[in-house]
Amino acid sequence: MKYSLLLLPFVASVALAQDDPWKSLNKGDRVQIMFRSGNTILGSLTAKPGDPRVPPGAVDYSALTEITIDVSLEYPGLNGTMTIPKKEIREVRKLGNLDAATMKRIQEEMQRLDRERRGHTQVATQPPQIKPIVFVAIYKPSKGAPQVRVFEVEDHAWNWRKEIAEEQWARCYTDEPDDVANEYFDRAASFGETFTVEDCEVE
Repeated sequence: MKYSLLLLPFVASVALAQDDPWKSLNKGDRVQIMFRSGNTILGSLTAKPGDPRVPPGAVDYSALTEITIDVSLEYPGLNGTMTIPKKEIREVRKLGNLDAATMKRIQEEMQRLDRERRGHTQVATQPPQIKPIVFVAIYKPSKGAPQVRVFEVEDHAWNWRKEIAEEQWARCYTDEPDDVANEYFDRAASFGETFTVEDCEVE
């Protein structure tokens, strides 16, 4: 089963000081994380579940080697936290709080997904196995905003890449290569169009 990420409007983001941006962060802050690969993910800073090294109360994020974010509100259907080593992070930005209308829409989407899960559990002979890894696929077209989807199965992420390539190839070219996906994105890279997949642990 795959989850298409709910596209949320960004509220005004606040760029943190470049000398040590981690000192300005507090538990509960909503942030945008940019990986060294250039891909990004949103979430709210939280404590790593069951980690005795993180004391309750205020946290000095400048002293930690890894940070944990709660992704539940950003990506309805993907419930849990994600722990990211700082060495994998290129940039962190503190975001403003979600407005009331967006929060209402997120809550409604989460309730809808919860109802679907409960209905599936009632008819299933066995509960589905919870997978600790999800795959975040990010498609960056040469023009326009990036598209992001989360998959429980890695092959499904690469199948999305193939679907994009076949659609774009039909619009731009007339020949038929053996491997449309690789051929298209090899050519598209020169125009800044990319497709990447990040495997992320959900706790």
